[in-house]
Order: sequence, then structure tokens, then C-alpha cells
Amino acid sequence: MVEFHFSIRWRGNKMPPIRERVSLYKRYSSDKTESVDPFVKHFIITEGENTEMIYLELLRNSAFFRIRSNIMIIPLEKTDEDTHTSAPNRLLEFIKKFRAEKQDLDAKYIIMFDRDSFKNQNILFKEYAEYIKNVKESGIELLVSSPCIELWLLLHKENSYVDLIRPNYTNIFNNNKISNTHTYTSRLCSDEMGFNPKNNIPESLISKSSIAIIECENLTKIPEEMEHHIGSNMGEYLKSIQNDPR
Repeated sequence: MVEFHFSIRWRGNKMPPIRERVSLYKRYSSDKTESVDPFVKHFIITEGENTEMIYLELLRNSAFFRIRSNIMIIPLEKTDEDTHTSAPNRLLEFIKKFRAEKQDLDAKYIIMFDRDSFKNQNILFKEYAEYIKNVKESGIELLVSSPCIELWLLLHKENSYVDLIRPNYTNIFNNNKISNTHTYTSRLCSDEMGFNPKNNIPESLISKSSIAIIECENLTKIPEEMEHHIGSNMGEYLKSIQNDPR
């Protein structure tokens, strides 16, 4: 594997400060050294600076999801001058401008965010549905977890819905902050999974994605419904990667 890291920086109103993190691979047939069709790129911008980026790095480097697909997952990192800009509306602005600059019509452009970021960023909760509508009308795809990405990670534990999520449904949905470093759901995830997702996610988690997809069948996968319900559409995204004909 050859890693290429390059930074894209913009000033003023030209472009948002986003760094594109890229891995390039070549595939060869068994009887000739001719490369096959190029990768289809998935550009994903996230609101989180730690957990989401760690998870995406594991996902894009996992052979588990590279077997049947030519998809290249490219996390977009905010550069130093804009590290703390995470409000969903700013992410939409960033990725729309980034898409206009890239001019890659075959690529997918995706925003990954937590439903409760609206609460945390002092945005009126009722604006969530309007935001989802605006993103979809812009032709941008969404990866949403309600209340947060830690809910999706928790689903990698077998029987997590029956044993953990259903009994704590209201507390998980409200996801109140319970310490300087944890909300209710992030603490539950850390305690039950045996790792702190803000600092480290074990590589073995990706191999348990089939468990998470099954467990997530008990929850909504529709972003609009996550305004009032726990859920995630991460499983649907992973299934689309597995089923991609490339």
C-alpha cells in the first residue's frame, strides 16, 4: 500500500480548509500487469475530530470491505486553522465547495454527523429535519447516527439491542453529558466495549460489522426519523459497499 497525504488549503471565500487523506492501491489480474478500473471515491467529511476519523481509517484500510468493491474512502480532515468548526451547516458548506472544486462526477460526497450535534452546537433541535432536507436536495449523502457514533459502535456487541439499548432507550436518546469526557452513550460504549472510542478503536471491530448490521435492524435507518428515535444508517452504507458490483 502506498500512502499519499496532501493538503488543500483555501483562503477567503475561495474554498474551505479541508485536507484530503488518500490511500492509493493498484489491482492486477493473475495473468497480466494491467490495472483494472479506477477506484470510485467516497469523500467523507465528519464533524468529529477523533472517533469518526479513527473509525473511517479502520474501515478504509479493511480487507473485509475491499474484497468486492473498488471504492476508495477518503476522509476529509479540517486543517489546523479550522479544527474546531464542526456545526453541520458548516460541513455542508465545506463539502459543496469541495465538490465544485473536484469536479468528479462519479464520486460520492458524504457528510457524517451525530444527530445530537444540533443540541450540542446550540442549534434549535427542530432544525434537524430541515437540515436533512437541505443536504439531500444538494445531492450530498448522509451518514447519521442517533444520538451519536458511539451508538453504532455499541451495536457491534452481540445482543446489544436487547441487553443494552432497549433497557436504556430514553437515556441513550437524550445522551446527556455525565462527565467532562463522556455523554451517557459514550460512557456506555466505553464500559461495554472495553475501549475508549475517543482515543482508540481496535481493528477487530470491523470484522464484527455483520453483527452491527443485524443489531441495527431493530432501529431506524432513516435519517428523518432519527429526530425522535435512536438509529443509524451506517449499516446501510456498509451493505452498499459490500454489494457494489465494481
